[in-house]
Amino acid sequence: MVMGLHLGRSLILGSYKAPRQMIWVTGVIILLFVPLFIITGDLLPWDQKGYWSTQVRLSIISSVPGIGHLAARLLQGGSLTGVVALTRFYVLHILMLPGLLALFVVVHFHFIRHRGLAESMGSDPVSRPRIPFYPNMVNRWLFLFIMVSIILGVISWHWTPPFGDPADPTDSSYIPKPEWWVLFLNQLVSVFKGSLAVLGSTIIPAGLAGLALCLPFIDRSPHRHPTRRWKILLPAAAIVVAIFILSIMGYMEHFVLVEN
Repeated sequence: MVMGLHLGRSLILGSYKAPRQMIWVTGVIILLFVPLFIITGDLLPWDQKGYWSTQVRLSIISSVPGIGHLAARLLQGGSLTGVVALTRFYVLHILMLPGLLALFVVVHFHFIRHRGLAESMGSDPVSRPRIPFYPNMVNRWLFLFIMVSIILGVISWHWTPPFGDPADPTDSSYIPKPEWWVLFLNQLVSVFKGSLAVLGSTIIPAGLAGLALCLPFIDRSPHRHPTRRWKILLPAAAIVVAIFILSIMGYMEHFVLVEN
């Protein structure tokens, strides 16, 4: 949520404008790591919710034309989700993804150091005081990182995660409920059926991610004020509204209607 709000603020203020294009691109890539961490970590408790949620995601991955079936088999380590899949998800979650994330964070900070942060709206770049990247900015981020880690540790200590029943691959009657952040994606998959299912599972999500990555190169105008970038902000607002509506539809379908 925090990363989404941060990118939303950068979008509204036009912080992706030249010469800070790569700051935006690396920021979007870092944001895309978040669902990968959630997906790989969901299986690790090896309970019913994590197991069957992973089964649903693997079936969606398998529907991707060309490489989908192979990618799902590589993640599973075979035709079934078992100990091999659990081990591979564990290695991805604690080793490979954190390593790649750390790399992109370093690259992100590298571009921030050399390109600088975007000026506030209406501020004078000449009279604005310059803050040294090191040690001032680094120390601020390090302090924030330590405080967030402490808060998350306290929350984890006081409110333990609700583990469910152990995973039972034979219990096909179990129906996992999607998390709030993926409700709109689940609704997309349910909207497009049959031969059009690939639109909801692959093409539209990949297209949205591609648009976000290419935004600095699509919007080449020098203007940063929102009123002068309505051709960019209006479609972005329409996409946010569509995601919100799809999320509500998914919540009604998976939670309200099921409980009633």
